[in-house]
Parts: sequence; structure tokens; C-alpha cells
Amino acid sequence: MIAMRLRLYDALEMFRFRGPAAPVEMAARLLAGERFAMVAATGGHFAGAAMVERMRRAYPWLASNLRVFSLLQPLPELVAQLNAFRPTLLATYPTAADLLACEKAGRRLSIAPSESGPEASASCLQRGLG
Repeated sequence: MIAMRLRLYDALEMFRFRGPAAPVEMAARLLAGERFAMVAATGGHFAGAAMVERMRRAYPWLASNLRVFSLLQPLPELVAQLNAFRPTLLATYPTAADLLACEKAGRRLSIAPSESGPEASASCLQRGLG
């Protein structure tokens, strides 16, 4: 029963990000070298972060381009990790997008993702991350 619920959640998340072609498109983009970063709460039962970690385990050939970064760590550590990973796709919460936009404006964050998932506000990305 749990496995069925997880598959349903994965399908809903992928549809939310891209529509019915989401899993295939996301895999193709990751295989082409795009790097997806999710900045989220970790260390508990957080569905989005758990979904990404399950994808990393299920598809090890995608794992190097697919990561979750903990929003709960000190901001300078998060910024350093994001700078090292250089994500081209980013998903996070609106408040985290604001924090990251401030870091970008202060020239501490040097990433320039081309897209973001629906959690990040467009204004934050246009202002600082885009």
C-alpha cells in the first residue's frame, strides 16, 4: 500500500512540475547534463525531499545530477554547496528563494538556474536568481 502511495505521489509531483511528459523530459534533461537541486527541509518525512532521494536510489545513473540541499543548515554552507553543484534547475520554497536571491545580490551565490519549480516565486528568481 505504501509503495502505491509513493508512486502516486511521484506521478502527481512530476505532473505538477511539467505535465504528463515530466518523467521522460526530466530524465532526458538530467542525462543531457542539467543539474536539478531541491532546497528543502530535510531530516524528516518531507515528501519533496524524499521523492528526490528515492529517484536517486531508483535511477543511480541520474544521481550525480539530482540533489537535495538542506535548508536547515547554516546559510553560508548551503550557498557553498549550491555554488559547487552549479544547478541549472532549482526548486525551493518562496521564502528560501528570497534568501537565495539576497545571497545572489550580495555576490555570495554564483548560480544561474534557467528554471525553477513552482515552489520558488517568479519575482524572486527574476530579481536575483534568474
